[in-house]
Amino acid sequence: AQSAAVRSSLQAIMRIAVLGGGMGSLAAVYALMADPVNRRKYEVTVYQQGWRLGGKGASGVNPERHNRIEEHGLHVFLGFYHRALALMRRCYGDLGKATPDGPPLRRSADPLGTFEQAFRAHHQIRLYHNSDDGRGWRSYPVRFPENARPPGELDSSRQPDLNPRRALLSLARWLAGALGSVKRTLAGTGAADARALVDLDRAEALVLQMEKARPNDFEDLEEFDDFDDSDALGDSEDFERRTRSADRASSRSRDAVYAELTALEGRIDRQLRTTRGVPRRLQRKLEYYRSYIALGMVNLRGIWSDVLFAPEGFANIDQHDYIQWLKQHGAGRAALDSPLAFSLYELAFSKPGRGAGFAAGVVLKSTLRMLFDYQGAFLWKMQAGMGDVVFAPMYQVLKQWGVRFEFFHQVQALRLSPKKDSVAAIDLRIQARTSGNSGYEPLIDVNGLPCWPSRPNYEQLEQGDLHRRRCQEQGVNFELPEATGEPLTLRRGVDFDAGLLGLSVGSLGTAEGGVCAGLFAASAKWRTMRERLRTTATQALQVWRTSPPADPSRAVVGGYAKPFQTSMDMSQLLLRESWPAPGPGSLAYFCGPL
Repeated sequence: AQSAAVRSSLQAIMRIAVLGGGMGSLAAVYALMADPVNRRKYEVTVYQQGWRLGGKGASGVNPERHNRIEEHGLHVFLGFYHRALALMRRCYGDLGKATPDGPPLRRSADPLGTFEQAFRAHHQIRLYHNSDDGRGWRSYPVRFPENARPPGELDSSRQPDLNPRRALLSLARWLAGALGSVKRTLAGTGAADARALVDLDRAEALVLQMEKARPNDFEDLEEFDDFDDSDALGDSEDFERRTRSADRASSRSRDAVYAELTALEGRIDRQLRTTRGVPRRLQRKLEYYRSYIALGMVNLRGIWSDVLFAPEGFANIDQHDYIQWLKQHGAGRAALDSPLAFSLYELAFSKPGRGAGFAAGVVLKSTLRMLFDYQGAFLWKMQAGMGDVVFAPMYQVLKQWGVRFEFFHQVQALRLSPKKDSVAAIDLRIQARTSGNSGYEPLIDVNGLPCWPSRPNYEQLEQGDLHRRRCQEQGVNFELPEATGEPLTLRRGVDFDAGLLGLSVGSLGTAEGGVCAGLFAASAKWRTMRERLRTTATQALQVWRTSPPADPSRAVVGGYAKPFQTSMDMSQLLLRESWPAPGPGSLAYFCGPL
């Protein structure tokens, strides 16, 4: 009877095969296994090609190059990544808890022992634009004010999405502040004529009036009640006072408001472009505001016209590319050439005007959250490579919770059942086997911090010297899609009961061949997904310099010269490397699309 009960208990455990160890897979596994009850219900195995986790976010330290951190691209968490920050705060908390066998995996006094040590606030960015007037590259510094919202702390009362009304409120507040600042600047110099001041004043009042719109369509929509826009960009200290004085009972039609704002936008842009007598020290400020007011006003008009009153909300404009949508609403050169507009594309490695390549609704919603809904700081810089700040802690905690990791397992194909309605088998190749029965230990110690190496730990592998020679002399790379190694097939009901596909879209193949060829052939939805989701090849460069950084607080976020339009000072990582004295003085990261 006892053995029957044991068998029954074992049969009740669901075996889950997770294919790929990137952020999506690991976040899903973490959410599942964070509940101690689930650790008794599920047996999870992550199958990962090569020797490290992280997908595109992976990094490695190079023991042959003074443990320098090698990674692809700028790895930061933007401040509106609420759930990613919450996951990492939870992970570092779990990392510091006592284990069943004794001490915690990491103490607070250890290197990067807490969330606060691993992520540091960054408030300033610098956008660039190559002007058409022969003046060359112009820089636009932007500093985002710090707010009191702790990163990674979720408020259960907050809604998970941004509705159009709160988006309009945030943008209107910022725009009103920018208009007010320009009005006061011009009035103080005496350089503006009376018409310019009247137009700015009227635009400011009209924006505030739009913010008070109360269409019936919104009565059934959930408010983003705790949306923190008190730190919106621009001078908006007197926003509440001016809001109360705005006309709340206006009966103006939507079209009339749109038309008046369009006319005001054109006149204000011409006035700011042709203003005479402004001191040179203020010309740059007005140029800065002209660009962002133009972009802000056309976005506000577009939200008013296409989003605010539409039942679909932001999704109503997702069939349009963002720049094309701006043009539909009459955007002029000041808005279209705005460094912010181009930086949004470069942040996502996209290009303006490419069909529906950058859905307008997605851009708007993401941008407004990025600008007005960040926690604590605009972005959070990692204090080591992303692999060591994000994926090493997750690996350590998940392994402690009983999750198995099978490295050097490359997925080859998903095979469907005879009815084509489920996955019956998973074909893999074992790229390398570990020597002994202890399993592969992927992390190495670098000055007290568990890190992923930039190459496999060959000494743990069977025929490790042979693998080392093949990699170093023949260019074999365990992370490339080359099919090498002995085959292995996992069968549903025998080796796994459920699967989680966590591979990148670019690795799935097509209906003609590849990992998901069977799924694409059998399912129109899967084929449509594969056809519409695009990937972009990117390139990255890291530069270690002997000179110190000119200004570590600065970051260039898009808009600069090709091929590396985006860069950031990452000199904080030098503390985690092992350079002999005197060592590099600064480190910069560059990236861009190919």
